[in-house]
Amino acid sequence: ALIKYERKFNNNSKIIPSKKEITTAIKLLDPSIKRAIDDTCKRVKDWHLKQKPKSSYEVFRNAIFMSVTSEDKNLAGEYLEVAKILASKLSELEMKKAEKEVKSLVERLDEEIICKICNYHTFIKDLTMDKCLKCDSVLDIND
Repeated sequence: ALIKYERKFNNNSKIIPSKKEITTAIKLLDPSIKRAIDDTCKRVKDWHLKQKPKSSYEVFRNAIFMSVTSEDKNLAGEYLEVAKILASKLSELEMKKAEKEVKSLVERLDEEIICKICNYHTFIKDLTMDKCLKCDSVLDIND
């Protein structure tokens, strides 16, 4: 089906170009288009790297949060299983700290947060960072 539509709409029967064809196509791009594509790729990569938990502690805390806020009981159970697995890697102090942070986050679920720089609205601070997802400025949240 893919080849059929590739022939129909692009007059092409080749789906995967060779490395040489890719290199040639990139060289033929307008420099401003190539720069825009490169900038977009960098922003997407940077955004996803911010979402990646940095430690077992963060994954544990996020799993606990998701287990208590998920409306799907099966999904909540899966998050709880992840938390149980990670609990063995954490100290009691880290586990208590995570519980305290989750409690604070749950209490603030109805609190709307507005970025002072770009006016982006969200309901809770992202679990893995203290920065606005839109403009990357530090969010000012009083505990």
